[in-house]
Amino acid sequence: LPFNEDRNMKCSDHNEPIKVYCETCQQLICRDCTISQRHQNHKYKLVTECYPDHHQEIEANLTTVKKKVADINTAVTNLITREREVTTQGEEVKNEIHTQAQLIINLVQRSERQLVEQVDTAVQQKTQLLTKQREEAETILNQLKGCEEFVEQSLKVGSQQQVLREKQNMVQVMTTVNQDVNPVVFQPIEEANITFTRNQ
Repeated sequence: LPFNEDRNMKCSDHNEPIKVYCETCQQLICRDCTISQRHQNHKYKLVTECYPDHHQEIEANLTTVKKKVADINTAVTNLITREREVTTQGEEVKNEIHTQAQLIINLVQRSERQLVEQVDTAVQQKTQLLTKQREEAETILNQLKGCEEFVEQSLKVGSQQQVLREKQNMVQVMTTVNQDVNPVVFQPIEEANITFTRNQ
């Protein structure tokens, strides 16, 4: 975290406490900076005055991140369930195949092996795709949680000046995450539709 340094920040130019936020250039400054050439005609406020608005903006972005976390969490749960369904159906279909094969064992043995292999292949193909999709979703979820935890911890332990200093980076990261992450992408791409049709 960028908040583990001295909370009593001082201006590097004037060695004065940083208690002002320049809205024009979005930088923390001291009172002496407000009359310097660099910040001439800029809009600025005391940190204590402008902090609530900036804090609210960060919270708004964080709310969207939290919603994405919940959505991706649900997607991961659905993917895990679908993997189990596909695997279970594969086992059920194999058992059904074995039962049917025993009735005409001599004629069916070769077909039995072929059908079992087809089921195994179908299960493997489906589970591989679902596993890959789940792992991607879990990776995104971990990134979202990391972003969520970072911002929450920053708001919790950082001073007002420190939060404002890092606000642009936090908002930029959360905006990028919210734009790039689409929970719909993580809906299961495979159906649990493995079946076995008996010959009459």
